[in-house]
Amino acid sequence: MKPELKAVQEVFERAGWAAIPLLGLEALQAAFKSSYAIAGILIADGVDEVLETWENAQEMLRELRSSNLNLRDNDAYLVMVLPRVDVSADKLREVLNNTDVCRKVCVEIDGRTVEQALEELPFFVVSKATDKSTLEAEIGTSTKDLPERLLEDLSKASAEVVLEGLLQEKYGRWGG
Repeated sequence: MKPELKAVQEVFERAGWAAIPLLGLEALQAAFKSSYAIAGILIADGVDEVLETWENAQEMLRELRSSNLNLRDNDAYLVMVLPRVDVSADKLREVLNNTDVCRKVCVEIDGRTVEQALEELPFFVVSKATDKSTLEAEIGTSTKDLPERLLEDLSKASAEVVLEGLLQEKYGRWGG
C-alpha cells in the first residue's frame, strides 16, 4: 500500500465521500463516491508509472461506474497523485486532455501534505473552521448571477443532466 493512500482516504471521507470497495480492481488504489461524482485514485511514483497504468485505472473506473446503477449518471474523475510532475511531459498532457470515460486530474504533492495538494481538486473547497481545516465537496465555480435551479443541479446532478436542462431551457436565459 502506498503511504499517501491513508491521507487520501481521510481527506475524501472527511469531505463526505464514501469509499467504494475495490474487489480485484488493483489498477486503482481507492475509489470514492458522492451524490454527484465518483473518483478513482491512482497514486504513482512518477509520470512514467502514470503513463503505464492510467488506461487500466480508467477501465476499472468505467467498470465501477457501469456496475452500479446509482453511479452511472455521476461525473467521473481519475485522480492521479504524484510526488512531482514534469511539466514538459507531452504524453502526460495528452492523458490529461483525454476525456473518454472520465476527467483526468493530476495532483502534484511537491513538498506539500496530501491534504494541501488535494485542496486543488475541482470538487473540493477548503473551509476554515476555528483552528483546523475541513474539506467540503463543492463545485468550484463562481455562482454570481446563476439561477438557483442551475446551481442545485450543478452540485447534485451529472453533466448530462445539466446539459439536458440547458438544452431544454430549464434554467431560463441560461438555456438558450
